Amino acid sequence: MRLYVIDRLTNQKQYLSLIANSRSELATQLNHINFYLNEKPNIVYSVNEVMAEKDTHYSVPGAIVGGLLGLIIGPEGIILGAAIGGAIGFSTDKNDEQKVATFNSSWAS
Repeated sequence: MRLYVIDRLTNQKQYLSLIANSRSELATQLNHINFYLNEKPNIVYSVNEVMAEKDTHYSVPGAIVGGLLGLIIGPEGIILGAAIGGAIGFSTDKNDEQKVATFNSSWAS
């Protein structure tokens, strides 16, 4: 999961180098509900403006790794390894989606 704010000058996402499961947790890490981006010290942002998005898609890499590991066993191993790797990646994707939804529905006070 990646955290970002929309830069008010460029209207582009500015990613934060912090990890938090909720906006309250983020405020605790920052020691305040308001913060500055390093590049824009004159613009104050609130942790309630921070959004989360999924970091990457894990299903395809998981299937590829599983398939490569399956090469050791043979054709059946490739299919089985890819299926297991894809299932693990899919589970990781779903877990990341849940973390994003939890963060985006949280509020800090």
